[in-house]
Amino acid sequence: MLVMPGMALAADVGGTEYCPNTNGTIYAHVLHLNGTPANSATVNLTLWASNGTKILDDVGMTHIAGSNGGYQYNFTTPATEGVYFIDVVTTNPAGYGADEIHVSNYSCINATIGNVTANISASAIWGENITGYTDTTTFGGILNEFLGGGNMALMGMIGLCAFLMIAGFWRKSQAIMWVAGLSWIGFAFWQRSLTPGWGTWDLHEMLFYIGFLMTIVCIVEAVMIYRETQPVKEKGVTVKLTSAERYQKTMADVRNRAREFKKQ
Repeated sequence: MLVMPGMALAADVGGTEYCPNTNGTIYAHVLHLNGTPANSATVNLTLWASNGTKILDDVGMTHIAGSNGGYQYNFTTPATEGVYFIDVVTTNPAGYGADEIHVSNYSCINATIGNVTANISASAIWGENITGYTDTTTFGGILNEFLGGGNMALMGMIGLCAFLMIAGFWRKSQAIMWVAGLSWIGFAFWQRSLTPGWGTWDLHEMLFYIGFLMTIVCIVEAVMIYRETQPVKEKGVTVKLTSAERYQKTMADVRNRAREFKKQ
């Protein structure tokens, strides 16, 4: 609080902490030089930003009914974080007063003790707004939605793709593996459609790359299963061999050729 010498103002101008774009109130306490309250003064205030811009320009403050020289002004706090200067001028009596307000996301705390509830802004941590984890373009919002926000579609799709992939490996089924690959590529491009942009590295973009990688794994495995099940021609007869049987046959051929080489 600043009081200019010789003026009939003793002002306690209400500097405090505010959240951006919320309702706030600035207070002033005006007294005559003899210490008695000035209940009929004309009190105007100007709110300055640090760059010299006037946020509020010489607006009138209202006397608080029943108070001893108390005045107030209700306003909406600036959207930009920073320290703002309050300049108060009074007439009848004449005087000046000053203080400051701080606008910061760290101040966004709204707690109701009776219901043991609290709403704390997470802007500095996740980029969320004060209403909670609702912005699904941010990591905090997506993580909250994925773990507890009821996004059953996302979890169900991951479970389906993983089940098909495991079943294809277990059954050595080329058909199931191709279906798993198609499921993973569909999942990947679904996540891509939810990503706000390349390079944001939100959860959707990371899941896109995971889905794309799983698609490649399924395709490679499907090709390997296909090659293992191809028939082998032996002395004009087509014989279907498993991978283990193919290995045993190859080793037997190597041993036979080694014996023929020693006989020579």
